[in-house]
Amino acid sequence: MRPGIFQVRLPNGHRVIGHPITACRAMAKGWHAGMQVMVELRPFDMTSGRLSALPGETGENDS
Repeated sequence: MRPGIFQVRLPNGHRVIGHPITACRAMAKGWHAGMQVMVELRPFDMTSGRLSALPGETGENDS
């Protein structure tokens, strides 16, 4: 896979291809297999998405 492109497995078992948003590109170099990330999916094309943040970095309660 190209640098900066990640394969993500969703909780429902589906796999999507994603790329980090501009604000997360520097952090993405430290991402590795098994990490949890937040994915923004398009409503009509759920095969690709944007990796927006790591859980806990958005200010939301990720329980």
